[in-house]
This record gives sequence, structure tokens and C-alpha cells, in this order.
Amino acid sequence: MGKFDDLLKSATNFVEQNKGTWKHYDWIAFMTEVKKKGTEINYDLQNNIGTMLESMKDYLGYVTGTGKEGHPLKDVSETVANFIKDTKGKWDHTAWEAFLSELSKKGIDLTERTTSYIGNVLESAKSVYFLSPKEETPIDTPKQESIEIPVESIESVEETPKEMKADEITPVEAIAPDPIKESNTKGKRKKARKPE
Repeated sequence: MGKFDDLLKSATNFVEQNKGTWKHYDWIAFMTEVKKKGTEINYDLQNNIGTMLESMKDYLGYVTGTGKEGHPLKDVSETVANFIKDTKGKWDHTAWEAFLSELSKKGIDLTERTTSYIGNVLESAKSVYFLSPKEETPIDTPKQESIEIPVESIESVEETPKEMKADEITPVEAIAPDPIKESNTKGKRKKARKPE
């Protein structure tokens, strides 16, 4: 299971456990728990997770108020997660119809209103999908083979650097002023030169 799946599952559990009602400190505790599970949360992702929770809450609130069976949020969330991953977050109307058909097979009553709420869950989850960290897949790096170079092809290399002659060395003063001399002259007035 990837980070997106974990995030959607955690969000679904949070909404169901709180029966669609929570305080701000519950939200903070939820976000802290998500971070503890290793999901890096930036500002945009946090806002979109909030929107997703609210859309799940709206769906749950509506279907609970109708008193009808056949509206489990977990089934909707699982189908949403699979659909988004399968389509990589991009779909057309035909795919949307297939998605609704899948929900109907799971026994979810698709009225015009529930379909609208489910559409909101789907769209908000899609935003979370695009913003959530992706699972890193190990990259197969080719093994590097060692190459033997014949000794004859290696030119002789001097092992010790040549000695430098005194006239080849640049004095430090030519590069930067000597800090010791500078500190000794501070506070002393220099004689003004007479103009020539």
C-alpha cells in the first residue's frame, strides 16, 4: 500500500470515527498522526486533505441522514483510491461512468445527490493524489565493470612536485594586505604628502 492509499484510509477512518463531526484539535491530532506515519505535509497538501475530509464528511452526513443502507464510506474511499491510481488522476466521462458502475456493484445507492457528493470526494482525493509524496521505486543501476589498462599505456607520472624557486613564489602582500602590519598601523596618522 502506498502513501496515497494510507492517507485516504486514515482520512476515511478519521471521518467515520468522529461521525463526521470534529473540533480543530481533532484535526491537529489527525495531521500529527499523518506526519508520524512519514508523510511530508506542505501547505497545499494540508489544505487539500482538509477539503477531502470535508467532502467525506458531507457525503457521510447526507447518507446517514437518509436512513438508507448501502452507503459505506470505506467502500466509496477504496473505489476512489483504486480509480485515481488506475487512471493516474486523469479520466474522461466514459471512465467516470465505469467508476459509478463499480460503486453500484458494491451496493451503493447512486441518487443524483449521492453521485454529486461522491464526485466531490473523488475530485478532492485527486488533488491529494497529485500533491502527496509518491512511493520511491528503486532504480536498477547497472554494475560498473572494472577495466584493466595495460601498464605500457600509462605514461610516467612525477610522484613529487618540483621545487619552486624563490622568484616563482608570489609574496602574500601582493595578494592581500598583511593583517598584522595593518593592525600595527591603526591609530597612527600618516603624514600627508606634498603635492608635486
